Amino acid sequence: MTALADIRAGVLAFVNATPGVGVTHGYQRYAHKVSDFKSLYAQGEKVLGFFITRTGWSCEEHDSATNRIVNRWTIRGFMALEDEAESEVLFDQALEAMRQQFNTDETLGGVVDTTIVDGRAGLQLESQEPVMFAGILCHQARLTLSTVHFEDVGATDAIDDFLQGGVAYDLAQPDGVNEAEDLIEPEQ
Repeated sequence: MTALADIRAGVLAFVNATPGVGVTHGYQRYAHKVSDFKSLYAQGEKVLGFFITRTGWSCEEHDSATNRIVNRWTIRGFMALEDEAESEVLFDQALEAMRQQFNTDETLGGVVDTTIVDGRAGLQLESQEPVMFAGILCHQARLTLSTVHFEDVGATDAIDDFLQGGVAYDLAQPDGVNEAEDLIEPEQ
């Protein structure tokens, strides 16, 4: 079974492995004061940072002993808007680098079974627009990622008896010792 904390750490590791993403957090960070909030996402004097949060999950039966879990993650990023420096282009380049980073391994280093769900592979850009963030005009991006892993539900004992069956034969004089047996194991 894959622990949720391991998946979160795997997603964060792939964000961190992307050059040019600034400060990253494995959860949604907030602060009561604007100055404290800004410091959570500042790289030097400029805002540049990302956080990840799980925004949904679904669970479906895979077989009698296993469930298929799909977690939906949102990765939000912010970068101070500087028109003269073409900051939108720089931010978009960082987002593209992150997309490519996630495409290097659909299992996030073996933490999940796949990041391909319903025909959507890896990281998806859902929106990108200017926002006020910590009192600063910033670019904001909302990216999504779906991860799949399988979870044991502990039903293996009940199914084992069903998966094989047979008949034992006491061929000699009835002495309680079976001399032959037919064992049936259906294909999985």
